[in-house]
Amino acid sequence: MSDFSQTSSRTYRQFEPGYVRTELLQRRYSGKVPWWREAVVNEVAGIIDVTGAKLLEDCVFFIARMGFTALLFRPANLDIDTDSEPLRNLIAAAHRVGLKVMVRVCGANPDNSAAGEANSSHFYGFEKDFATVVRRARIALNCGADGIDLGRIEDISSHYGSLETEFTSLSRQLLVELTEYSEDHILGASSSISQAGSYQRYVEETWVHHLCDDGLQKVRFNAAEIEAAVREKISIHDKAGSVCTWRPALLRLHHSLATVNFFPGSWEDGADEARRASMRLQVAALPGAIYLPFGFSGGHFTFEGANIRPFPPQTELDKARVAHTTMILRMRGQHHLATSAFGVVTNLPWATRDCLVLSAGPIMSVLNTGSEPVYVPGEHELLLRSDSTRQEDSPVARVLFAGEDLQVTHAGKEATEISPGTCAWFVS
Repeated sequence: MSDFSQTSSRTYRQFEPGYVRTELLQRRYSGKVPWWREAVVNEVAGIIDVTGAKLLEDCVFFIARMGFTALLFRPANLDIDTDSEPLRNLIAAAHRVGLKVMVRVCGANPDNSAAGEANSSHFYGFEKDFATVVRRARIALNCGADGIDLGRIEDISSHYGSLETEFTSLSRQLLVELTEYSEDHILGASSSISQAGSYQRYVEETWVHHLCDDGLQKVRFNAAEIEAAVREKISIHDKAGSVCTWRPALLRLHHSLATVNFFPGSWEDGADEARRASMRLQVAALPGAIYLPFGFSGGHFTFEGANIRPFPPQTELDKARVAHTTMILRMRGQHHLATSAFGVVTNLPWATRDCLVLSAGPIMSVLNTGSEPVYVPGEHELLLRSDSTRQEDSPVARVLFAGEDLQVTHAGKEATEISPGTCAWFVS
């Protein structure tokens, strides 16, 4: 775990009493905004085979309707050299509902001893070697893919120097391939941010458009640690002028609350549905692109071995996740939170040390990681909250699901209670 996980919350609470401060961490992005800079990616766990590809076609409509702008999956068990139609049909179905498509062709990880999620990045199925990765990437692009994702990059020591050079060559070769299609075609990968020097080297030298990390996956459910993780990532990417890409949850942990957590002590360790909804709302307030797992946002799935069987929402829990995700993503898009000015608000008289307050454009996000409720003054109008999708609790629900206009009235100016372990958005 990186050093920020051990940082005391006092480090971020040393301002003078009575002095409320909004510390700007990222300025509003005012240039032309390509799709990938503000992408909301629905990430499908596991491996896609022919059956999985056909089932995923039936899911793209509800994925797009929630507010996602892109879909990411790994067709490692599709023999696209022999028959590319299943892949082509899936990509076409996603395009018809307005989704961009990123295809994962793994092979970036040379370390076979890696544990946990890193194992998902090894060569698998029809992925054989670096040459295969390049060939399959070309086929995916010819089938209409908007981006290629290389999966997990492990920190490569000098012992793996030749492999590091090979990966650097691979990424550069694929970037050349992508530019032959358009400037909007992108390259993605993921790495650990625990070793900041190695992560920064990937940011500066590999030139991938989306570099995901495990920073938010490893932190405890603690306001200071989450804040420190956000600060660290924004600082690294700000120096390189690249976009931040956030992935808050491990791909499979949302499927069962009892699933083994590869990061013991992290926010997902023993997390209930309320905490998952809270982190889903929290990450949507962050600038840049976000990746949310298929099941974490409302999809239903099973597995046959490594092959996923994705379905539209079936259970009441699935439907509740879809409703909540829909409210979050539509508000994120409506207010352009991905490119808005973003900062941390400190020294508010009502915010405890276990409370993280963020400013994202016109939105104020309040996360309560403590054991006591926090009361937000009535001058801040509630928009939505993580612990309820009812219209009376989340005014945005009325706007999105009933087609009514949002009325900001500050009626009664009563304080809003933010329960322990929950998050809420307000008009700032």
